[in-house]
Amino acid sequence: MGCFRLHIESESNLRVAYSKKMEKPLKKTVHYYPFGLQHKGYNNIVNGVENNFKTFQGKEEEKELGKNTYDFGWRDFDPAIARWSNIDPLAEKYISMSPYVFTANNPIYNIEVDGRYFEGKNEKRAARIERRAEKRAARLNKRADKLAAKGKSVGDLRDRADELTQSAQDIKDMRNDTSTEYRYGKVNSKEAKSLNVVGPTTMANGQNKKGDDVVSIFTEGNMGSKLHETRHGGQNARGEFDIKTGAKYGVADEVSAYRAQYSWKGSLDYIPFTNFNTQANLTKLLTQGISGFKVNVNNINQINPTMVNSLVDNPGLNQILIYPPKDASGNLLIPLSTWNSN
Repeated sequence: MGCFRLHIESESNLRVAYSKKMEKPLKKTVHYYPFGLQHKGYNNIVNGVENNFKTFQGKEEEKELGKNTYDFGWRDFDPAIARWSNIDPLAEKYISMSPYVFTANNPIYNIEVDGRYFEGKNEKRAARIERRAEKRAARLNKRADKLAAKGKSVGDLRDRADELTQSAQDIKDMRNDTSTEYRYGKVNSKEAKSLNVVGPTTMANGQNKKGDDVVSIFTEGNMGSKLHETRHGGQNARGEFDIKTGAKYGVADEVSAYRAQYSWKGSLDYIPFTNFNTQANLTKLLTQGISGFKVNVNNINQINPTMVNSLVDNPGLNQILIYPPKDASGNLLIPLSTWNSN
């Protein structure tokens, strides 16, 4: 229960898994009742052998003290009684239902994540980002292991893997922020347009009906953008800076976010602020266009305060520095010395 309100189509109560080439026998069949209790007698078979590693809603079954429960991270779920083993830590937000209830007593419509959160499309989006970041991190580390064994440099691969692992942690930290609801949205959505959002943005967006603060995370469709803005959500959840007031926000927060963005592909292009009052730069602009000033980042250490402070909107003769942030009149919202020290 809590942030990342989530409702998605229920996972099927029937699981049939084939090997890649669809050959027989079946690799695994698993049958569940809606609340996770497993059918007896004809399921959990892997190539003719009983499978002791069983999952329900993606959670591992544990066999302790003679009971079969599912580990949801924060607390365990007992499918035999369709209840949790301990009280919901966010029970005060859901006084209309039992603190031991699972998926609001509707496992067909809702899915639990860690024993606290359910309902809404936001958890589905968040969980997908989390899974993809963790999988990419694992692949990068595996690749780095092979290169390291050959005596080759793997520093950037390790750094990218670390950033992706941190991105997954950003999601976890937002889930653990019991005072804030985090919502994902697209930059071209009706909601974004109604809020005058014109690009990827993470912003305070009032309160929900339960009185929790709402932080809206508007992203483009690519993973780099999602990881960048998710980092800001994680920073807010950890108290590294306050999205609502801007307190403690500084260039280091953007360096971290751009590193998260870079980590997905290992490449980042940008056009820095350029002095077009010089003849050389003006001639280059006229002959090569603005693309002639493009800078390619191919190492995470290139993403530093100097790089962030050189980023512009409208590259070219009408360029405007993005950072530090400014109001509509062009006045700094954060003093330069504060921005560079945070």
